[in-house]
Amino acid sequence: MKTVVLIVPSGLTAANILRGPVFQALRAQGDRLRTIIVSPLVHDQEFVTEFKQPGVELHDLVMHRPGGLESRLLRLLQESHFRRYPTPGRKARRDEILYGERGRYVRAFIRKVLSRLPPRFWSELNGLLVPDRYYADLFKSYTPDMVLACTPGVNFAELPLLKRAQREKVFTMAVDTTWDQFTRLEPIRHIDHLIVWSQEIKRQAVELHEYLPDSVTVCGAPQFDIYAQPYLRSSRDDFFKRVGGDPNRCLITLATSCSRFYPHFGTLIEILSDAIKRDLLGKPAQLLVRPHPSDDVSQYEKYEDLQYVFVDRPYRPSVQAVGGLQVDVTRSDRLHLADTLCHSDVVVTIGSTISIEACIFDRPTVIVVFDGREHRPYMESVRRYMDHDQVRAIIQTGGIRLAWKPEELIEQVRHYLLHPESERLERRRIVAEQCGVVDGRAGERVAACILSRLEN
Repeated sequence: MKTVVLIVPSGLTAANILRGPVFQALRAQGDRLRTIIVSPLVHDQEFVTEFKQPGVELHDLVMHRPGGLESRLLRLLQESHFRRYPTPGRKARRDEILYGERGRYVRAFIRKVLSRLPPRFWSELNGLLVPDRYYADLFKSYTPDMVLACTPGVNFAELPLLKRAQREKVFTMAVDTTWDQFTRLEPIRHIDHLIVWSQEIKRQAVELHEYLPDSVTVCGAPQFDIYAQPYLRSSRDDFFKRVGGDPNRCLITLATSCSRFYPHFGTLIEILSDAIKRDLLGKPAQLLVRPHPSDDVSQYEKYEDLQYVFVDRPYRPSVQAVGGLQVDVTRSDRLHLADTLCHSDVVVTIGSTISIEACIFDRPTVIVVFDGREHRPYMESVRRYMDHDQVRAIIQTGGIRLAWKPEELIEQVRHYLLHPESERLERRRIVAEQCGVVDGRAGERVAACILSRLEN
């Protein structure tokens, strides 16, 4: 019997990997394969009931947070990586960190000198000087053949398990379930084999993170498989009945992010609601507020009294997980998101993954680049996100419009409601570059890659 340790740090990961073809293919191996799910969600009884089954063991994921020596070594790794690969987005990210550390001049100087050593040096030193102290018994009990992560070594909670795997010489594989890890963050551990969405992301892994081309496989985005299956969509009438909207009015979907990164979504609701009320958008419209999994839904409830404004509640509350998430994302939640994008006429966001997902459905997207009714300095403004590599890449295609002030937000939304065909080819380019092929079979390809390695 082969054994896989599968790291599931949050409900988002559960939706992307466990509730789809990847986990189904692993379980189809029967008694030939044992799966150890390591997750904070093991403290959620509904999650346990769903996944506790023959051939599956559930273990807690320690909410590890680096401190002391480990934190310093990781900061040197980060600085070294920037020195070696200084992309515009990396510079923007580094400037954000330095802005938060302003005043620590001696520490910054020492770090600048030491960062001349290569990133791999600091990563290996971190593994030697700060070994895993949590999972020795798990590896002794199960002697795993593979540790399967869901980020390319960038999640602090995954770090101890990956360190233990390296120490025990256990093969590591990562299914990268996002589009921005390699341009935005510095992978802490080097994974033996990566599975990524597209050739563009593979290029980033090779050129920015020193992976060999043969150690990166392009499979597509498994969480987007349901987008390529139109028979799963709800009808327009059924969808609007579910959210409390009007199927005869155009739908503007405001997709939030964590309020810690952008605290002005309430202002955006007011701006769009006022434009709807004053009939400034060219067509009768309504606004659906879709909170991010890490956002607090309650802060938007006061806006439900506004005419033609609806607040979505798409997630099941759960235990505290990595990244501050306290929700579990089920398959029905994913299907609901697909329905939302399918029936939206315009999507408004600040540059999250949903801007790409909207393009899959050929839905026009407007990215907000102003801070509500405030004017914030660059390092505290949403404007800085436009310099992150992953956002720059989609903006440069011309497939997404920017709103630099409230008047432009109204203008861009109005244009797209009247001319939804605008930038259609550019949106297809975004999907091709970032997602690869969206054909409903990415999960199958990911599973085949995992099983092929286990057979070797």
